[in-house]
Amino acid sequence: MRLRGWTLALGLAVLVPATVPAPETAKAAPPGGPRPAIEIPIMQFGFGDVYRKDKYVHTFVVHNRGTSDLIINDVKPGCGCTAAKFDRVIAPGEDGNVELTLDGSKVHGEFVKGANIESNDPARPRTKIEMTGRIIEFLDVEPAGTVYLHGRYGEAVEQD
Repeated sequence: MRLRGWTLALGLAVLVPATVPAPETAKAAPPGGPRPAIEIPIMQFGFGDVYRKDKYVHTFVVHNRGTSDLIINDVKPGCGCTAAKFDRVIAPGEDGNVELTLDGSKVHGEFVKGANIESNDPARPRTKIEMTGRIIEFLDVEPAGTVYLHGRYGEAVEQD
């Protein structure tokens, strides 16, 4: 008998906390209330074939198609070779900018570099933008390896 009492007490102790409702979190905006709406007409920009430069910069235009301020909380590049500058608040019906700068010394050959835009748009809280291209080296030796040239400064060098 005594064991049943402990079993019942233990069972109630485990079940009672599970039936307590969780505290409410922040309430969602009413369905017809004012909301921001992010729109980026060109989400991927292609530099094409480009010669090596110190940096590659592109500015993405961000439209707010909503009825309240669009707040860009952060722009998170996918790697350390890309930096971002951006407008934090974009009024309804207005345009803002997100500028990505790619460090040219850290990319080689074909590249795809992106960033995630985090905003207060409830339908699209995270939006990805990308820059693509292909770096063309000023001097490209085929096959790759060491090249030896013989001669003196100022003299023409010819291949045998």
